[in-house]
Amino acid sequence: MTDGPNSLTSETTTPIAGLGRSEWSLRFPDAGHERDFRLWHVRASLPIVRVAMTGTMLSWAGACAAAPWIKAGTLFASAMIIFPVVVPLVIAALLASYHNTWWKYTLALCAFTNTATGFVAIVFTIGLLEHPALGIGAVLIVTYYGGTVFQLRTWPAVAAISPYALATLAYIWTAVPDTLPVTEAAGDVVLVLIAGTTSIAAAYASELASRRAFAQEHLVEAQRVSIRTEKERADRLLLNILPPAIAERLKAAPEAIAESHEEVTILFSDIVGFTPMAADLSPDELVALLNELVAEFDALANKHGIEKIKTIGDAYMAVAGAPTARDDHAQAAARFAIDMRDFVSRWSKEHGKSLQIRIGLATGPIVAGVIGTNKFAYDLWGDVVNIAARMESHSEPGQIQVTDTTRDLLAEQFELTARGEIEVKGKGKMTTWFLVAEN
Repeated sequence: MTDGPNSLTSETTTPIAGLGRSEWSLRFPDAGHERDFRLWHVRASLPIVRVAMTGTMLSWAGACAAAPWIKAGTLFASAMIIFPVVVPLVIAALLASYHNTWWKYTLALCAFTNTATGFVAIVFTIGLLEHPALGIGAVLIVTYYGGTVFQLRTWPAVAAISPYALATLAYIWTAVPDTLPVTEAAGDVVLVLIAGTTSIAAAYASELASRRAFAQEHLVEAQRVSIRTEKERADRLLLNILPPAIAERLKAAPEAIAESHEEVTILFSDIVGFTPMAADLSPDELVALLNELVAEFDALANKHGIEKIKTIGDAYMAVAGAPTARDDHAQAAARFAIDMRDFVSRWSKEHGKSLQIRIGLATGPIVAGVIGTNKFAYDLWGDVVNIAARMESHSEPGQIQVTDTTRDLLAEQFELTARGEIEVKGKGKMTTWFLVAEN
């Protein structure tokens, strides 16, 4: 939880089902929700409580200042007695409301201050100054303060108000008929009872409204978290399908995307011997095997900064230099191809299988983008795509065949051997090379 008197955040973000079996109980069934509500309630109450405490101090100061001018000796005496007793408590509560630790106890201090003020009014105004009317009036004001502007919860309000309200009723009982006439005492009793019950009822209504607001806030926050979680999940799925830059463009404007790239290196690969072996595998075993191989290819693609385009059966297509251009696209594709070949070789030895991989690389210009409105896929178009596919299909098991163009880009950093001229379907004779290793 974010600590501090100015934050309304809470530890829990799960929605709150309700207030329990009965709203009369008020408490939340979950202890964590109840704890969070009490802190939330204190935070939410601080602005009103600060105004109330400031108003209290100004009222007493005004009474002290005005009493001599209006010749209200009793009022002046009461103010001068109550001011040094009550106001320090009010100041303590006010200062605590701004403290990063003590703010949590602001309402508790308010409850204590309210009780203390009620007893001060009884003892000094009624007892010492023998001014029952002023004292009972002060008690009524203090009573209403306790259940309204001090924002006390129901039971703290009962605990704060009841002691001095009962003490006032006890004084009235003992003062009849010597000090108070019966009719005046009866009226005072009614006023005290009305003030106490309505003040506590106000505290109850305020707490009930606060709890409902708290529950609603949690529901909204839970929905917000759920929406954010679903959005993040959807974004992750989209990024698993499309390159990040393309995904962001599609989210901003879902329309066809086409980009030309002057030079990229495209890779095609195919697992040799996979089809015969697949015939002897169950569907689950076949999918598990393919997933193991492709997952490793994906990891190697991420390692080398290669963009996976798609898989078709056991064939794998990828590109270096798109959608983000890079000068070392051929070198990155070559390292990726070598790691793919080495991985399949190791895997075959470890599992006692006769799998080999055949890889083809070609370099040239392409157009890349996304077309259609359903099941988006990032794809490549251009003659070099067909050439890369032919490099793979006309290669040999365990070999990485590259074109002349790709070889020129790799010659300084990689070892290559000339294969010579081969007949390539749709292209005629082409001089190709086998990529052996990095120097």
